[in-house]
Amino acid sequence: MIDDDRALVRKYGAVIAKAVKRKINTMESMPHLKGYRFIDSHLELLESDEIEYSVRLDKKFRLIFSPCRPIPLMLDGGVDEEKVVEILIRGIVDYH
Repeated sequence: MIDDDRALVRKYGAVIAKAVKRKINTMESMPHLKGYRFIDSHLELLESDEIEYSVRLDKKFRLIFSPCRPIPLMLDGGVDEEKVVEILIRGIVDYH
C-alpha cells in the first residue's frame, strides 16, 4: 500500500500520505540509517520481539520499518546503523 498513493490517501488521508512519502524520500537519500538519525530526532528503536524502528508522521501516526536481513549487529548486540542500507516498511500505526 505504501507504493499506492491513492490507497494511502484513502486509508490515512492526504496529510499522512504526504508525510509518508516525505519520510521515505528522505530515508532513501541517506547512505545509511545512522545518517537519517541525524536529521530526524524522532527515529526510535522499538522494544519488541523483532528489531523495528519508528518515525513520527504526526502526533498520532508512526511509520514502522525494520532493517533488511541480515541485520548488521555490533559486538554489544545493538544494531550497527551505519551498515543498515536497506529497510522494509512494516506499516503505519496509530499509537494513540
